[in-house]
Amino acid sequence: MKFDDIGCMVTYLQQHKNIDAAFVHAHDSKEWIDFQKSYFVHDSSIESPMGYGIAAFLTKQAAEKFANEHGGQVFSADELLKQNMMEFKMHSH
Repeated sequence: MKFDDIGCMVTYLQQHKNIDAAFVHAHDSKEWIDFQKSYFVHDSSIESPMGYGIAAFLTKQAAEKFANEHGGQVFSADELLKQNMMEFKMHSH
């Protein structure tokens, strides 16, 4: 199953807890990376297909660097799964 926006995938994962693996494209390299090992930046200035404004990074350092340069809040995968994705989408307009 593929999702065009990380926010859509997170919403799905929140509703379907029995998923064995999930992958996202790294914002800085476009490589597939393991969702659970990734770090994410959310900011309304990040353009994403469905407007959730989430970018994925392989390392926490890369996510923090991006957030420091462009703004946004850094989340681990577990932290992101606890967020209300509709609030992210509403703030991305």
